Amino acid sequence: MLSVAKIVAKHPNDPDGLQALCHSISLLNESTLLPERDGHGGFRITPEEAREFGKEDFDLSTLHIPRPML
Repeated sequence: MLSVAKIVAKHPNDPDGLQALCHSISLLNESTLLPERDGHGGFRITPEEAREFGKEDFDLSTLHIPRPML
């Protein structure tokens, strides 16, 4: 779609380019997949991080969470 957008930017009065851009946008609208990029691997916790942050002494009921004033 980026290529089509560049073509339309260079030739804004070309009806074929505008039609191709509209078609590309409609295909994106119908897609149920999120865009992906190479290099974004899965999130993994190392064993060291699990030992450091996986302590059992966390108690949500005693944690002070500031509440907004209404």
